[in-house]
Formats: sequence, C-alpha cells, structure tokens
Amino acid sequence: EKARFVNENALEFMSKLPPVQMEQHYIALQLVRAAFDHGRGLLYLIQANPSDMGAPALALHRSQIENFLRAVYLGFIASNEQINDFLENDLGIREKNHREKWQAIGITSLAKRVEAFVNQLSDEPLDDKEKFSRMVTNAWSPLCGFVHGGRAIQALYRNGQGQIGSDIPVDVIVQCVSNCFVITNFAFLVVIAHIYKLQGIPMNSPLNASLEEF
Repeated sequence: EKARFVNENALEFMSKLPPVQMEQHYIALQLVRAAFDHGRGLLYLIQANPSDMGAPALALHRSQIENFLRAVYLGFIASNEQINDFLENDLGIREKNHREKWQAIGITSLAKRVEAFVNQLSDEPLDDKEKFSRMVTNAWSPLCGFVHGGRAIQALYRNGQGQIGSDIPVDVIVQCVSNCFVITNFAFLVVIAHIYKLQGIPMNSPLNASLEEF
C-alpha cells in the first residue's frame, strides 16, 4: 500500500512540472511514464490478490525494467543516430559494431551503462556500484519466462497439491515490490535532476511525506 502511494504521489508531482523543450527528453519522459504505469499495475495486482496475481505482476516488472532502461539510455546516453534508429526501426536499443552494422545492446550491458549514469546522482560514496545491474541480470531470465511462457511458468504454475495456478513464494513477491520501488525512485531522480535540474522535493509535498512513511 505504501509503495503504491509513493508511486501515485511521484506521478502527481511530475504532472505539475512544465513541458520539456528537448525531443530527447520528451522520449525519455514517455518511457519513464510507461515504467511508472507498469509499476502501478504491478502494485495493484499484488495488493488485490498476491497469491493468484503474483505471476502477472512479475511479467509487468520485466516491462517496467525495460522501459526504465530505455528511458535513461535514450534520454541521456544515446547518440542522435541511435535515437533515430530506435524511432525509425523499433528494434530496441542498438549500436553500430566495428563493421558499421547495427546490433542490439544486450540487457546486461544496457543495465550497466544506465547504472553508471544513475550512480552519478548519489551524493555519497556507494557501497555497491553494481547492485542495480546485478539485480537486472539475475532477474531477467525468470521474468522473461513469465512474459513469453517459459520455464518460469512450468516451475511456478503448480502448487504443492498439484493444482494449476500461480504459486509465487512470498519472498519473491516482497523482492519484486522492493525492486519496483527502487526503479520508481531512480526514474524519478533522473527526471527531476537531469531534465528539470531541481535540487530536491519540497518538504511540504505529499510525495515527500509518502517517502518518509515508506
């Protein structure tokens, strides 16, 4: 419930910010909003019925991660050529190899590049500079299984009594909610710090209050 309030208050805060001036930032904000919305859907499902809706929630988590990674990369890291390739061909995030041929940037590499950018937002030394990329790498294959009907479905769509249906362990759901909050927080920080150049969140805002309660 608290994670959902943080998400909703962050969206409300961003909705009151002025329009962006750069097309690159506009693209980033569209993807950030999509990441937020997937996070919202995830939290709604878990709050409504965690035992039965755990698998669909995890499928949304994969989409949330991918939209966030694309938002940061296209908004702040990609070249104009890469942005044009993304918009014109809709083949994901790509770069040219030594033969000048377009090739996809793998999820692990993409996560590490985004992580390096996001880590710059920290005002204090980081204990683990690779925590986010490691989380993405470790979770990606199982999450893809929920989206595409892979082994994750075979492993987690049957309970101890042999009945068919989502049977996600509680600790997995808790970790999913935690990861969802981390991505929401990163996305929000990127928006206010690198697009709007804000120094922080006003103390009297509902978002600040919900963050303190989380």
